[in-house]
Amino acid sequence: MNVIVHAVLDGRDERKFLQESLFERGASVIVQLALNIPGYPKRMEGDLPCLLRTYTLFRRALPDGAGFLARCLLENGAGLALCTALFDVDENALKRLCVFLEEGLPWGRILDADVVVPQGPLSRREFGFPPRCCLLCEDDAKSCARRSAHSMHALRETARVLLAQVHDSGEMAQRSSVGFSAAPASTR
Repeated sequence: MNVIVHAVLDGRDERKFLQESLFERGASVIVQLALNIPGYPKRMEGDLPCLLRTYTLFRRALPDGAGFLARCLLENGAGLALCTALFDVDENALKRLCVFLEEGLPWGRILDADVVVPQGPLSRREFGFPPRCCLLCEDDAKSCARRSAHSMHALRETARVLLAQVHDSGEMAQRSSVGFSAAPASTR
């Protein structure tokens, strides 16, 4: 295996280790915000502002009663990941919120907003949501990746354009999250 593949796999293992340690500290659910950057390197100009803007919108949508344990920013061979450890919040509502962010924000196609419980990540399919769309077409992203349907250059250029939209969207991004919130766990 080459060095790049090792770096990405090691980065994913590090994310998993961080999640496990947050659960040990008392989190009942973790929201991991990351970016689907095609190819390597997994960092691109504008990635950190994108994650921070998304995190701000996510935090605004949380109910007042949601318990906040920790926020950790991790940078490694898999790219950036911002993990938020929570308790006393409905993980099902969090998953709906994360899909709303992925599908509703101008840069949502590059966003990877995962909700992880101690048993593992919650999948879109469990909630009746369709699979993620490709960055370039309306097909299933995983199917396009398996077939190498698009050039890496085209995929990375699209990622660059989506990251640039974070700076261009300002108020639009704030308005797009208005009206959606995650429910506290006590309302389940």
